Parts: sequence; structure tokens; C-alpha cells
Amino acid sequence: NILVQALQILPINQKLVVELKFFQHCTFDEIAKQHSISVNTVKSRLYSALDKLKGHLELDYENA
Repeated sequence: NILVQALQILPINQKLVVELKFFQHCTFDEIAKQHSISVNTVKSRLYSALDKLKGHLELDYENA
């Protein structure tokens, strides 16, 4: 699966947030509480991860 492969490029803290948000359907508050970080940190990690994934997937698409 292309998405699973793309997730491997992420740092563990970003990958974890993506998995909790999209695959386990956790809220920002739930993720923050589970990992003792602020909601803003969760959002920052998520949006940074999404930017990296977007760039990686676009590159794969262009090279296909």
C-alpha cells in the first residue's frame, strides 16, 4: 500500500499522531492527554506530517 510505505518516512512522533488521528479516530484532546503533550503540539505534528506525506506522494506520482 502506497500510504503505508509513505508513513515510514515520518519521524515516530509524527507517525503516531497520524495513526491515532486517522486510523483510530482519536480527537486532538485525546491524543494530547495520552501522550502528555499540548493540543497545539499534536496539531503541529499532524500538519507537519501531512505536508511531508503530500510532498512524498506527489513526488511518487510525478515519477510514475
